[in-house]
Amino acid sequence: MEESAPSRPTVAWAESGAPQERRPLPEPYKVTEVQSLHGDAEKEKEEMEEKETIDVIQSFLRSTEKPFGQRLQPPQRTDIVLMALEKIAGDCCAEDSDWDRFILDVVLRQPGIWLMDVPVIMGFIHRQLKSKKTSVRQTLFSVLDMVAYQFPGDVLTAVLMHLPQSDSTTLDVWKSMLSFPRSSGRVLAVLCTVLKNEDLCGISTAEFDLLRLTVPEILGSIHRNLKSPPTLHQPTFLSLLDMLACQFPRNVLTCVLTYLPQNDSTTLDIWRSLLAPTVTSERVLEELCSVLRDQQLCTTFNFTTVDFGLLRLTVMQPTEEILRELCNPDLFQMFLKINSLPLLWLVLRGLVLLSERPEMARGIRALLPDIMETLQFGNMHITLNALSIFRNMMNHLGKMVLRPISLELADKLLHLFNHVSGEVRESSILLFQDVMEAVVWWQKGKMQKNVRRGLLPLLFRSSDETSSVAKASAETLLACAKFLNWQELKHQAEERSIVGIRECLLQKDRKRVNKYLQQSLLYLTDSQAAMRQEAVLFIGEPNPWVPL
Repeated sequence: MEESAPSRPTVAWAESGAPQERRPLPEPYKVTEVQSLHGDAEKEKEEMEEKETIDVIQSFLRSTEKPFGQRLQPPQRTDIVLMALEKIAGDCCAEDSDWDRFILDVVLRQPGIWLMDVPVIMGFIHRQLKSKKTSVRQTLFSVLDMVAYQFPGDVLTAVLMHLPQSDSTTLDVWKSMLSFPRSSGRVLAVLCTVLKNEDLCGISTAEFDLLRLTVPEILGSIHRNLKSPPTLHQPTFLSLLDMLACQFPRNVLTCVLTYLPQNDSTTLDIWRSLLAPTVTSERVLEELCSVLRDQQLCTTFNFTTVDFGLLRLTVMQPTEEILRELCNPDLFQMFLKINSLPLLWLVLRGLVLLSERPEMARGIRALLPDIMETLQFGNMHITLNALSIFRNMMNHLGKMVLRPISLELADKLLHLFNHVSGEVRESSILLFQDVMEAVVWWQKGKMQKNVRRGLLPLLFRSSDETSSVAKASAETLLACAKFLNWQELKHQAEERSIVGIRECLLQKDRKRVNKYLQQSLLYLTDSQAAMRQEAVLFIGEPNPWVPL
């Protein structure tokens, strides 16, 4: 019985052992042009017959392409692939070009069968790209993408060890691999495995010049893959990030602040991962201090190196001496205008530390309006830091500290009741109650408008799947009833009667019925089933006050 071909090649770090010995790339195929001896009519007839023959063969191959490929030996398959690619790259006639592209189409539909000899194929792609035949770059990159997706380990071996290093074409190949939406995630996952187990390839991370030279591209690829729908590889990407930071800390930190999009939550996730206290090395912290004093970075954000360097204190152990140096309200007021989530996170981190000390909380009291403006980003980590500052300031200075910004802050907090983060929902709902109670008599009329807008969200969130959010919503709803002096609503809220509260809103506040219905429509697409159910029940409630 004929022995079947292996399903994939062995890679350098595969469990089965060392890579198989590869045969050299065949010499380029030569096409000899022969002058026809027939007349024009006979030549045209021959061309038509040839086209019909090719059509028949193509039709046959389409129906039997998988069995056909499996009957060939791996070297034969590789020869066919390289011949097709070489002809596409050359100046063959239109008929040959159509035929070769058909063959290539068959190859790309069955990469596991046709693209097994990765080193040979990678060497061919490298030589073709080096010859500067730009017209076929797209075709070559399509093949490279498919090979990288099918055999990421072998492709990574070829790039890091077999292709010529310190070569601009190898650099282009590597950068292209990092940019492919389909295959880059698989390549990054294998790269992480290699860096974790350097013995598998016999080369240390620091020796991989391509990694050092392409830190921006690697971070960009990690960023894109983290931003895509969640996969099993996401923890691997963050692990790879940490390993790169250990080897090239300055490059990695600088690239996060200069290469990645600054107002992006995924960029902030990467930044926080790098500076997480449990994994951050002393070397990374030292390099952070150096990066924050980098003249080019300071110029980008329009700060002096001395001023910008102050942010290094926000990630250091908060001693009394450090906190005294950090307490610079005028400088923090400028820092709060920084258009960068990673840096803004450092700023708010510093303000959280200061707000935890009563004497320093008084010093930053004037910054509350600027801190409130950071809520506009809607980022979970930025928002939680800002809410922590408000809570700390109230604990030390009383609720009246929020009075100058109470109306505007209440409006911003309403938008956080439906935040994706349960922590943000709970903190914003509880703070809303404190802000409501901080207003003075002449502000009460305006605050009532915000309170009425919050009733329906609080009713729905009383059924939130996060118990702490449900509890906070019920308590705040009761506080709202007291603030509005609605006795029936107060009674129903005390009884925790969802049905009673729903009926009370429809009967007591008839002018807002249409607005309540509009608000409830937003919850029909909420991620929580309980919210969607509440919206359906509210919309379907018999209501004689809704105009027909």
